[in-house]
Amino acid sequence: MGRDPAPRVRAGLQHRQGQKGGPPRTYRDLLEPKWKGKLAIEGDDHEWVSSVIADMGEAAGVKFFRDLVAGNGLSVRSGHPC
Repeated sequence: MGRDPAPRVRAGLQHRQGQKGGPPRTYRDLLEPKWKGKLAIEGDDHEWVSSVIADMGEAAGVKFFRDLVAGNGLSVRSGHPC
């Protein structure tokens, strides 16, 4: 679970200069309160979600996404921004 979430997370991350702590370095970092209301996922990106769950193991992966949504929310979007 300590894997670097790059490149998918970094590709969509809008990091503000001087933001305390910097960008997430692991998926678990996304559970920190500072990411509340700032996370989004492409609606048809099921392959990425499935691969994260497979990498973490089914129980741990499903728990991660449930904790992420419950704690910080996750906006589902359609279409990648330019």
